Amino acid sequence: MLYDVSNDFLKATVNDEGAELWSLLDIQNDREMIWQGDRTIWPRRSPILFPWCGSILNGNFEHDGHHFTAGIHGFARDCQHRLVSQTTDCLVFELTSSSQTYAKFPFEFVLRSTYCLVGASLTCKLEAFNTGNQTMPAALGFHTGLALPLDSGHAKARWLLEFEPNEGFVLLQANDKGLLTGEQTFWPEARSGLHLTDEPIRTSLILSLPESEGRVTVSQPDSSNRVIVSYTHADRLVLWSTGFPARYLCIEPWNGQPDSEDAPHSILDKTNLKHISPGKSLELTQTLSI
Repeated sequence: MLYDVSNDFLKATVNDEGAELWSLLDIQNDREMIWQGDRTIWPRRSPILFPWCGSILNGNFEHDGHHFTAGIHGFARDCQHRLVSQTTDCLVFELTSSSQTYAKFPFEFVLRSTYCLVGASLTCKLEAFNTGNQTMPAALGFHTGLALPLDSGHAKARWLLEFEPNEGFVLLQANDKGLLTGEQTFWPEARSGLHLTDEPIRTSLILSLPESEGRVTVSQPDSSNRVIVSYTHADRLVLWSTGFPARYLCIEPWNGQPDSEDAPHSILDKTNLKHISPGKSLELTQTLSI
């Protein structure tokens, strides 16, 4: 089911299937900011990632002598989330551990997704609460697909990404299975911005963030429209698109990363996940602004 909130600037629609941001309409410019999905290119729009981000080695892990299948980006994006609060400008959804989730992830949790409009911004907050009595390994991520071009009246295939902070990034290398190889390259070009064309980013760019807070401004030289993606509590920033010509760009703050090629099989020993103590929580925030 779809739920809406709106103000004078934006109208946000969230699907309780996956608690996924389904639409973000720039009202004054009649502009859809979120990729609307295409099964021949990429069917999703803006999934949330939990309890891990990216790939797990061999697609499975071990815990307490049992083996569990681990698909890419976890399973929260494929679950029905419950609407627990709705006001004129905020929506709150929760996914609670159950017999269905224990078969995939043997830990007790509540995953809360909050979407709030403030002026010309939508803030999206993810919180993972450990409601069990053992340490819970987990990570959170956003996978927001921004619709391109930013302005249908100015459809030239050129976009500029400007980063703050902009002292450069460490680019983490991954193999064709999405696993980290351990190779790292300093990427100073980010200081002057990243120039993109119609060519998609077929292999995800995984950037190690110098600070946990920052923002990316996406603009188009021949248009006054822009989108600002701000984040807090993030360790990584992932850039990805597919299809030609590229008609969306995913800007993805994460506080985890994919497994490495030599990652341990036990989920408690994996270093790409945060360890959340009983009664504690992990959070990640993303704000989309025009």
